[in-house]
This record gives sequence, C-alpha cells and structure tokens, in this order.
Amino acid sequence: MPLEPEITNKSSQKFKVLIVSAYELGRQPIPVASAASIFRRANCDVSVLDLSTSSSDCDLKTVDVLVISCSMHTASRLGLEFARGAKLANPEMRIVGFGLYASLLAQDEYVNHEIDFWIGGEFETGLSEFVDSLVETPKLSELSDEDISGVGQYPNFKRGVHLLPDRTGLQSLRHYGHVERVDGSHFAGAVEATRGCAHMCTHCPIPSVYGGKLRLVDHELVLRDIDTQIELGAEHITFTDPDFFNAVPHSMRIVREMRERYSGITFDATIKVEHLIEHQQMIPQLSELGCLFITSAFESLNDSILNKLKKGHTSADLFRALDLVRASNLFINPTWLPFTPWTQVKDIKDILVFSVEQGLVSRVPSIQYGLRLLIPPQSLLINTLQGEGLLGSFNNEKLTYEWINKETDALQGEISKLVEIGQRELHDFGDIFSDVWNLVFGSKTPMPAVKVDVPDFIPGLTEGWFC
Repeated sequence: MPLEPEITNKSSQKFKVLIVSAYELGRQPIPVASAASIFRRANCDVSVLDLSTSSSDCDLKTVDVLVISCSMHTASRLGLEFARGAKLANPEMRIVGFGLYASLLAQDEYVNHEIDFWIGGEFETGLSEFVDSLVETPKLSELSDEDISGVGQYPNFKRGVHLLPDRTGLQSLRHYGHVERVDGSHFAGAVEATRGCAHMCTHCPIPSVYGGKLRLVDHELVLRDIDTQIELGAEHITFTDPDFFNAVPHSMRIVREMRERYSGITFDATIKVEHLIEHQQMIPQLSELGCLFITSAFESLNDSILNKLKKGHTSADLFRALDLVRASNLFINPTWLPFTPWTQVKDIKDILVFSVEQGLVSRVPSIQYGLRLLIPPQSLLINTLQGEGLLGSFNNEKLTYEWINKETDALQGEISKLVEIGQRELHDFGDIFSDVWNLVFGSKTPMPAVKVDVPDFIPGLTEGWFC
C-alpha cells in the first residue's frame, strides 16, 4: 500500500513537534513511530520521547505541538500527567491526544482541559488532517478542529492509509524487553497486523471505541516494518494485535512470508481462548512457523464472571486450550483479571490452585494476581454496574470509575502491596507467588502438586504483556 504524498508546508514556520509515549510495556511505541511518520512528511521538526526508557530533557518552551499517545489506560494516565506539566511550562503550545483512549476521554467531565485536540479511532487520517491545518494556519492559536476526522467523542473508521512507522529517535531495541529462547537472550521487535476487534468483551476498552469493527494493516506494510526491526537487530517479533486470530488468513499470510524471509526469526501473539479452540488446526502451523508462545486472556475461573465479561469461553475451555497448545509444543501465557465487583475469595483461591496445577506459575507476571477491573469512560460495563448499584464516581486522576467489593477489596490491596515489595526486591515469580499463596491460604496450607509436565526451560519475554 503506497504512502501518502508528502504534505507541502505552506507556513514560513518549521513547527517543532514532540511526540510522547509514557508506557508501552517493554516495546518500542508503535503509535509514536506512526505519528512521527505523519509529522515528518510535513517537514516538521519532530522529536520523540518514550518516558519508559528516557528522561525528558527537551526544552518544552520551544515546542509548538505536543502529541500524546493515548494507546492504553496507563499510557493515557501518565501521558496526561506529562501534558499538564508541559502546559504549565509553555501555555502557548497546542496539545493533541491520539489513539484508542482519545475518544473515551474526550468528554469535558472526565479530564482537565490541557488537551486541545482528541483524535481517536484510526488516527492516521485525523492526524494527517491536523497536520494539513497546522502547515496552512499562520498562527497556532487559530488552529481549528474543523475538517479533522475522529476529533472528540466520535472516532474515525475511514479505511485510510496506514503508514510505515518511523522509529528514528527512539531508544534502540537494547533498551526494551528481550526474548529468552533456548539459544539465549535476543532483541525483540513489535508490529501490529490488525486493529480493533471483532468481539465485544465488556471489560475491554477496544469494543467501546471500535464497536466490533476490525481494520487490517496492509500485509506488505507489516512485513516492511518487520524488515526494519530485523535490520535494527530484532530476532523475535511480538504481534501486538488484540487478537491475532481475528483475521486468520491475513495473519497467517504474514507469518508465513516472514518465515520465508527469515528462517530463524521467532514470534509470539495474543489469541482468545475461544479462537484457540475454534481454529485449533492452526496451532501446529503456528509452531512450525516459529511461534514460541501465545498470550491468552483467561481472566477468571468463575463462569458467572466470564459471562458478565462476555469472554466467549468457560472455565472448562481453559483446560482444553492449554492441552491444545501443549500438544504443539507451544506455551500459553495466561492473563488474569482476578478482582472485579463480583469476585469472591474462592475465585482468587481457584486461580492460584489452577496456576500451580497447570504449571503456570513461572509464566504469569506477579502483578496480575492483584489486578483490579478498570471502568474507563464509555465502558460497556457501566450500565450493568449502575443497574446492580455497584458503580461509584469517576476518578479523574485514575481515569476510571470507582467500585467497591467489600469481600475482596482489602485482599486486593494486600496482594498488590506484597507484589510491589517482591518486585522492588527483585524476587522471581515463584517466590512472589509463594508469598501470595501464603497470604490467601495461610502458610500451613501446602500448594498442590503440579499435574502436567513442565519443561526445564520455557521461552518468554523479559517484560510480559497482559491484556
């Protein structure tokens, strides 16, 4: 798919643009690199900043436009904190928030007013139109959101052109998560083959924006981005798609062609439990093509909670998915959502027992055992929680609605504190899990026996992703 032609900057000013990501969980931020492509095509003076790997040494007083990646919840929260400080340092700058959370946060009652333009959905079109306005407007103060797609609460889903991410200025892959394989530690890159999701899981922010829509990134563009990262030293690729099996022919075509080009490159992907079962014939092919492991959102073993979250799977399906993946010598890295308004202590115990018996302790980042359900603006769970009398007020600092679960709130706080201490003291997953087990069950309750064969070495990323 060809790139759009370069925009001619009709202004006499060469605008200084700073594009910021605050949190991408061990990956080079793809949204920042994509936005950089757009602004550099307009001959702007572009700097990029990933706050997870670099400190801010930019002179904010010289920045004309600050662009904040709002790709996920934590990235948005930390990015907005940065924007507040930047606006104080330079009240004249214009600030753009873009990405998945932009449409969710665009209502005045949710956040402060530092953001001048929220651009959501398939943001390339809106950002390109913003740049058009930027280079054609003599004064920054006269910029308008007129004729900009995806501004405010209404995301853009025009089938526009995706751009090759421009990773210039980002820290090298050395500064991000590595993959641990049998042959040692290697640099890892990341690409997206699709955006949006065909499913409507109620706890996920993606359906609140995309509403079941799916957008494919041109396969040649994905392969070009893989080429770029392999040139930068990557020997493993993470597919960041919300679900790699949302578009099976498209995704499999990409990994087949990647394998043809680079026989030694490995990869990992995120796939729903129901898709692993529905497309189980594809799992051996994934293994043959170099897949090392699959991330899958298990969330809970309580079928009532799974139904409220509209996960599309049952607790029994978790055992089946694990068996299917093991049969192809692959591994599942499950993700959990242990604390919800409906969680009981028994549900936490079930997750811990399941993790031990299925040999998953070394594969689950310890932080997951204390995760608490987030309810962002426009969440699909808002009406349900209101109807059950469980929805509290909106917390502007945390960007989530509050809720209370009298049975498990105290336990959630204790587990989170325990995990934080363990991580600070660099304890491994197994040691932290033992501490969580003793907190939940008591030190006199022994862990059950592992019921499956666990190999001596399990591949994985040094910084794990969770949904």
